[in-house]
Amino acid sequence: MSRSNYTRAIEDLTSRQSSLEDLSTDLLESVLGLLGNPHQEYESVLVAGTNGKGSVVEMTSHLLRHRGLSVGSNMSPGLTSPRDRIRVDGEKASRERFADLYETVSSVDEDNELSFFECVTAMAFLEFSETDMDCAVVEVGIGGGRDATSVLENTYSAVTDVSLDHTDMLGSTRREIARSLAGVEGERNVAASHLVR
Repeated sequence: MSRSNYTRAIEDLTSRQSSLEDLSTDLLESVLGLLGNPHQEYESVLVAGTNGKGSVVEMTSHLLRHRGLSVGSNMSPGLTSPRDRIRVDGEKASRERFADLYETVSSVDEDNELSFFECVTAMAFLEFSETDMDCAVVEVGIGGGRDATSVLENTYSAVTDVSLDHTDMLGSTRREIARSLAGVEGERNVAASHLVR
């Protein structure tokens, strides 16, 4: 893949619409199904909350790698480029790999219906599957149980601190927002929780 393919992938990706009105995971699950359900092939840690999610993803990934595991991480936003959102063992995806992942996901999302966030999430899950890593540590975008990342059948969940954010969608009080964020827990084990009491 040449740099121009990467540039085209970025331009196409950033042109995708993002809607906060519909937080259904149906479309993403359909696309992942066409890709062979890559998100079901590894254990994961799903990190939700208002602040500090990226730091928790980084620390958790580092600790797991220190234990000898191969770890994928998915955070948003990317610090320097969209490639920062897809890392395996601390290394962000190369330009060529990023373009390849985008092309693969786009091939089954023919009408470009996935939002920017959903598309990058699908790309990350595909990369984690194809690199045969042990665990993924993934940052939730907005909310908990209805966020695109909630398609993961994760083993552990972490919830950082809770503040008034996205009140039009998650609730008007810290308690309501905490309940929404707790949707990442479900029947799973909770690795860390600082929910409002």
